[in-house]
Amino acid sequence: LALVGFSAAHIWGTAQRTDRRMRDGLLRQAQLIAAAINWDRLDVLSGTEADLGAPEYERLKMQLAQTRSIIPKCRFLYLMGQNAGGEIFFYVDSEPAGSDGESPPGQIYEEASEADIRVFTERLASVQGPYSDRWGTWISAFVPIHDPRTGDVGAALGMDIDASDWRTLIRRSLIAPILFSVAI
Repeated sequence: LALVGFSAAHIWGTAQRTDRRMRDGLLRQAQLIAAAINWDRLDVLSGTEADLGAPEYERLKMQLAQTRSIIPKCRFLYLMGQNAGGEIFFYVDSEPAGSDGESPPGQIYEEASEADIRVFTERLASVQGPYSDRWGTWISAFVPIHDPRTGDVGAALGMDIDASDWRTLIRRSLIAPILFSVAI
């Protein structure tokens, strides 16, 4: 019975360590992507429908789409801002124009959490979830992007991984500990 308890604790600990390692990796990836965003392109966007068709908007949209396409399990990449009323809105995302998942410029993110807001108010990068919004259930990294002239947070990069894919990756990491426990 003690062996069963030890095995269960070991498996639980492995799952927790795997989750932490994956969250750290997701945050590092998001930070690298955020660092590659050209501030001058982002700074000219208004965060409204007026951005549609602007070369800077199109370039950022293409950059996010191409980046998303090479990252396994990444479902959405997007840039968000915060308006004067404190609402979080989308500047641009990685989705094809007109697709069901697209968030057009200026769309308010009504499901914004306290962690989303802290990216802007406290300049804190974070990984959160699983949480659900109108698009699904996610594990997400949020990274502030600073205005190089003022140091203020001018935008945030978001990166979403489907929570079911996340759980599958964690379960895969548990195969060896489970087999070891069964063998004992």
